[in-house]
Amino acid sequence: MEESHRKPYIRPVPKTWWLKRKEYALYMVRELTAVFSLLVVIEIFAMICIAVITPESAQDIIGSILQHPAAIAFNIVALIAVIYHTITWYNIMPIGIRIFKSRAPEQTAMIPRWLMTAGMWGVTAVATAIVMLALYFAE
Repeated sequence: MEESHRKPYIRPVPKTWWLKRKEYALYMVRELTAVFSLLVVIEIFAMICIAVITPESAQDIIGSILQHPAAIAFNIVALIAVIYHTITWYNIMPIGIRIFKSRAPEQTAMIPRWLMTAGMWGVTAVATAIVMLALYFAE
């Protein structure tokens, strides 16, 4: 077999490819919202580090940081972004992951999408309630 010296054709893709269709733009916005999740995790990690390094003055330091208008604005934007990310993820997850009602190979009936989405929202509600109760009874 002869070796080819021809370069493969690679079609140029413009940097604004995702602006051509609404679905692509919404996908990119959803992916961008994941960055806010990362930033919130970094923020929480920084607060934990402050609490570990300076336990006696951690409450004052963390309180002054979180009361800053920029921190408040960031956390509001991050909350909206994470809620949007969660809603869109819960809507697309049942499309990408198929769960069958039975393990039998001849049975191909699947669990309805709405049931999977409702289940995820139920788990989210229970987890949120547990965290809220834990925070309420922590002190």
